[in-house]
Amino acid sequence: MQNDDYGQAGPVEYYGNNALQYSGLAEWYITACMGYLLVEAYFYNFMDHTLKARAYWFLSLTPWNTWPSAMWFFSFGLLFGIFICLSKKDGLVPIRGKALFILLWLVILFGAVHGKIAGYKPWLGTFRQTILPSAIVFWVVVLAQSIRYEVILSRFIVISLPLAVLNVFYAVNFFAGGAIISKDSLFGASWYGTFILILAYLAAFARTIAGQKNARIALIILFCGIMAPLHKPVMATFAFANFLLLFLAFRVRKSGGDIRIGKTFIVIIILLIVGMIGGSIIFGLGNNAASQYLVDRILKGGGGGKDLSGGRLGMWVHCLKMWTKNPILGRGLGIRLYGVGEDGIPFALPIHNLLIQILMETGLIGFLTLILAVGGWLRRSFKTLTWETRSDRLWPRLVIITWVATMLFSTLFGEPLTVMPIAFIFWMMLAFECASHSQMIQWYQMPENPLDEVS
Repeated sequence: MQNDDYGQAGPVEYYGNNALQYSGLAEWYITACMGYLLVEAYFYNFMDHTLKARAYWFLSLTPWNTWPSAMWFFSFGLLFGIFICLSKKDGLVPIRGKALFILLWLVILFGAVHGKIAGYKPWLGTFRQTILPSAIVFWVVVLAQSIRYEVILSRFIVISLPLAVLNVFYAVNFFAGGAIISKDSLFGASWYGTFILILAYLAAFARTIAGQKNARIALIILFCGIMAPLHKPVMATFAFANFLLLFLAFRVRKSGGDIRIGKTFIVIIILLIVGMIGGSIIFGLGNNAASQYLVDRILKGGGGGKDLSGGRLGMWVHCLKMWTKNPILGRGLGIRLYGVGEDGIPFALPIHNLLIQILMETGLIGFLTLILAVGGWLRRSFKTLTWETRSDRLWPRLVIITWVATMLFSTLFGEPLTVMPIAFIFWMMLAFECASHSQMIQWYQMPENPLDEVS
């Protein structure tokens, strides 16, 4: 076995006649990054408060209110990525669809310049939220060709379990106390971390329906951790993630996935039973505080004539009207409506729809570029997923595709990608799948390297 150019060498495996060299150092590096992003997202409310207050010396060193994750990826992380890219120039697979993503970044850059010239104050924040996380794609796609996704996702499940348990304890404490807790509390679990827990849950679910028994307990713990806090943005996203994973699993079951159809439904029934028992316990806490919490959050106090969308529909209509004033180029990044907080300080109102936001800020040019880039990514991912002949590659890809598609779905009614930890891990997973389906397309087009043979 020969060492690679940038760290501890891992095993050499063959896919068809293609030799794949894995790096143990790269796998541990990615695992550490994902673990940190999960922790930062989970304690988001606490960290957001301390960041603004500059309560700790290491936060006072971060420029422009930059999150620690952004500093990590653009200090050591960026240098490490450049080193990897320079040391592994040979043997890289050409990445499909990169031209459209580069064009999308250029359109966003133009929108930022447009917004600055127009004098919109939030233009820099919007630009940072997009560019900082997405820029890691350039080196993650290189790293992705030297790591085993199943190893990383297995480790990520283990890392996620303590936070899932902590989520359950938080929910019990929250509802037992009448659904009142300080937002700045260290244990005020944010729904942002729960979005990333869904990735670990999907990995455990995929391993379970693939017949791996040791994933069942983790699946139940993660299910409880995601559902117990009853976070409104999470519930619809979580339901969609389960549906999409099962749909794709049944779609690819003949191509290499050992899906246990009967056991899959047994697992679903068990999860439903656990959910009903856990739900009855949660709803019984604090004089049915959970019931009142859901009424306030979802039904807006139960008023039949109130806007159940939480003001989203009105915002979307207003944004579309603003877009019509410059439909081709848009109005520029940072154009917003403002509200006034309890402290009297104005703040930019969220739009809660990525498509409408891109349309309003970058016009038809940005909107169509986004549709083509994301649509091409999804098409290549779904198509090449059926070409996989090894379950140790198929199931991790299934999980990654499902989670990325789920996050895209959630941007239609929320803004998860404006949260730095979620955005970083989103672009990381997107880059992993870019590398995977690009490898599959190249190998599939080589008749001398048949994918149905494993040496």
